[in-house]
Amino acid sequence: MYQNWRMKTFGLILLVLGLGCTAMAQESVQDLKKEIDVLRQEQQALRKEVLDIKALILNYLAPLLSERNTRNIEFELGDNPVRGENTARFTLVEFTDYQ
Repeated sequence: MYQNWRMKTFGLILLVLGLGCTAMAQESVQDLKKEIDVLRQEQQALRKEVLDIKALILNYLAPLLSERNTRNIEFELGDNPVRGENTARFTLVEFTDYQ
């Protein structure tokens, strides 16, 4: 009889602990879901800010880039030493490596 009562008590304790762990696990899963939602919202806000900054930069640079004429530019060299004629033409070629 004593052992039967002990087994029932032990079973009841395990049941209460099991239910408590399940409830705690459900709460922690819900907390994680809330944190993930908050992180998603913050990520979307940051993405919007980056896109806004990119648009501002492109709007600022667009007029500068479209008005730029790279042909027939005259350089004022001042009193710097020069070899050859002052009206000589030259071509500047840039080679780059895109790796």
